[in-house]
Amino acid sequence: MPEARRISGADLGAELTKPEPCVVEFWMVGCPACARFGPTFGDLSEEYQGRANLVAIEARENMDAAKQYAIRGVPTVIVFKDGQEVQRMTGAKTLAEMREWLNPVLG
Repeated sequence: MPEARRISGADLGAELTKPEPCVVEFWMVGCPACARFGPTFGDLSEEYQGRANLVAIEARENMDAAKQYAIRGVPTVIVFKDGQEVQRMTGAKTLAEMREWLNPVLG
């Protein structure tokens, strides 16, 4: 089962400077919805490879980043283009729902 690359909140700034869009999942250990959504996000990271950079940040271990991006619930997925947030959603979604949500932004 594929997994998205895990990074720290401190590494996020460098990820946002890359030319491709960055899709960030904020998640937490012990979160049932995150456990259900993790494999979906992993599949997306493989599927969108080359079109977008998908990374995952554990919110509890990276509270500064979670506060900076106003994470109020997990899982939360934020799409960044040119370092700017362009869309966000919270809650576990299916693979089909995520494709429908991402494709208009990622092309």
